Amino acid sequence: MHARIEGLAVVLATVSRLAGTAQGALFDAFASRAQLAAALASAAPDKAGQAARALDTLGVQLQAGLLSLEKARRSARLNRAAAAMLYRESFESLGSILAALGYRTAQ
Repeated sequence: MHARIEGLAVVLATVSRLAGTAQGALFDAFASRAQLAAALASAAPDKAGQAARALDTLGVQLQAGLLSLEKARRSARLNRAAAAMLYRESFESLGSILAALGYRTAQ
């Protein structure tokens, strides 16, 4: 599950660049990787399973959004507001998924 979160972090960083904002490293908001790993390791199996499915869903949604943004960028019609909204909503969704596991972000 940690790899899924790191993968989402890379995509979120790309979306933040398309939005024209410097969001910094996503894990800055997650205090530390060690704390994140501890929260994931201590999660109940049923909650971990739900979180894994939610992460997969978020990944698919984020990938589709990034694909749309990239197509728009290539045709010189990139909407930075749409990219910022995608980033914000995806980041909040990721925070909610982790909160359900008992982990709190630093933001």
